[in-house]
Amino acid sequence: MNGYDDSSLSLLPQILDSVQCSHLILYGSDTTCLSRSVYHICDTHFTYPAKTSSDTSGQVCSPTYLTHTGNYHEFSIPQIQHSNLKEMTACLKGLLAKDHTFSVYPYSLLVFRDCQRLKSSLTDMLRVMMEKTSTCRFIFLSEHLGHLSLAIQSRCLSLRCSRPQKEPMPRIGDPLGPGYRLGQRLVAIYDHDNEPLTSSKLRDIKEISNYILRYDLSVQHILCEVCLLIGKHPRWTNDKKGDATALMAVAEYQARKAYHSSLHMEALFISLYHELATADDEVDADQIE
Repeated sequence: MNGYDDSSLSLLPQILDSVQCSHLILYGSDTTCLSRSVYHICDTHFTYPAKTSSDTSGQVCSPTYLTHTGNYHEFSIPQIQHSNLKEMTACLKGLLAKDHTFSVYPYSLLVFRDCQRLKSSLTDMLRVMMEKTSTCRFIFLSEHLGHLSLAIQSRCLSLRCSRPQKEPMPRIGDPLGPGYRLGQRLVAIYDHDNEPLTSSKLRDIKEISNYILRYDLSVQHILCEVCLLIGKHPRWTNDKKGDATALMAVAEYQARKAYHSSLHMEALFISLYHELATADDEVDADQIE
């Protein structure tokens, strides 16, 4: 399994089968790996038709914070802000009001990722929903159990999931992998027409660089993901893509020999921002991939 290979997670299918267990808290050092592990467990344990992203009882849900799979709905807590809280609340109520997703089990499954950033207002709302619904199960993913309020903890079964000592590197292009998600964020920043580097974009670049250092992610793997996403993007010419690949190759070599690799990553990501500016480029039809 990509992610956690833990005895607690191996019990998850039996726990989900039980009618007595209501809600769950899974906590470990990396919620992205936890999310990927939950996906693989549910994907092999449950067999029923996949749901579409538009099947939400008339509610239009933003893909930035909500992901639909064939087995459950996953909310990304960091993407839920004050500006979209009302929309998210309406979307969640719409999911709770629907008939259960499962063809075998009489409940739906909602997963909330990165709950270490769960705000108090959202905590109170989820607590009320947990008490009122009997057709849905909540799974909270967090780095530490203490990040969740006692009101949530008292209503859930808590399972600590430890990372194995040796974990295989995630597959390149895996949409659930941390490298792919970071690469998507960077490509979204680079998609501009020679615009100046604003303080908000610079802050996002620094946050991505610190995330790589904080979770000890493979620099080589992250750059492979970024290179793959840039190569697939039709916005840039082949010359631009070649120059960007050369920059990443040099930065990867320097990062391996440096003590603080995050500094090289910041410098690289800023250089790529200026290198991939496309205001004066003309993309030929035969250059579009």
